[in-house]
Amino acid sequence: MSVTAQRTPSRRCRVHIVDSKLTELLLTRIAAGQHTALSALYELTVDRVHRQVSSMLVSTNDVQAVVCDTYVAIWHGASRLRTHDYVGVQWLLDIATHQAAEHAKNDRRCAQSPT
Repeated sequence: MSVTAQRTPSRRCRVHIVDSKLTELLLTRIAAGQHTALSALYELTVDRVHRQVSSMLVSTNDVQAVVCDTYVAIWHGASRLRTHDYVGVQWLLDIATHQAAEHAKNDRRCAQSPT
């Protein structure tokens, strides 16, 4: 009789799975217009979003503005998200990346325009 060891997911993996499921649940509730779900999503994900935006922008003020813009975009876009097509956390980070890129592009345009 042979005994095989079964691997259990690491704590980090389990936390990621729980975060993803909770994020998807919160996004569903945000799509239904629940403000408290947006607040809970913010608390759950703001550190990751902030790290993502900070990796792209230098100015602390710009980072804070883009993080805020990200959650506004989430509020407005949650009703269009199909969670079975997209992992919720990745969607948030993609929005943050897009917001940071747009912000940087607009800053470059302003710097290049003659005054």
